[in-house]
Amino acid sequence: MISGDNALDLKAIGREKTVVFLGISDTDRSRDTIANVFYSQAMNELCSYADEECEDNRLPVPVRFILDDFGTNCRIHGFENMISNIRSRGISAMLILQSEAQLAQGYQEGSHTILDNCDTIVYMGGNDVETARMISERSNQPLHKILHMPLAMNWVFRRGSLPKFERPIDLSEYHISQRMRQKCAE
Repeated sequence: MISGDNALDLKAIGREKTVVFLGISDTDRSRDTIANVFYSQAMNELCSYADEECEDNRLPVPVRFILDDFGTNCRIHGFENMISNIRSRGISAMLILQSEAQLAQGYQEGSHTILDNCDTIVYMGGNDVETARMISERSNQPLHKILHMPLAMNWVFRRGSLPKFERPIDLSEYHISQRMRQKCAE
């Protein structure tokens, strides 16, 4: 990953459009340390690059980390501090969770800081009462309405906007080229 012909130039991720897929097993935890090093190093390198070499201390190309199953995947050391510092440099993180309890289990007291630094929260329903209570408070809706919300609906909370109760976007309505479908399948 960091040496030889296949070395990944982490700064290049902030200079040119780049996609990096990091496959992490949800059952085999033996490689979590390597994933943690990648995430930590990438965020630190990109912040240093923005601070030292970029105009207005912002990356020329915004970087988005999409972290699926964030609550149950490898714990990123220091993430509760990183998430509050990366935004000013044009770096963001999209955290996909099944419940607030999973986040609290992995990040203890830092879980609240992590949630506080998310500009957007999308709640698609679930059975965790504490998560539903948080959504109930944010949406100003009774708890039973959140716990029994219809399938295929979600709550969207975006900083600076009122909460929205809506259907997710149906991507099947959009034309996706054969080449794009092939790349996604790979």
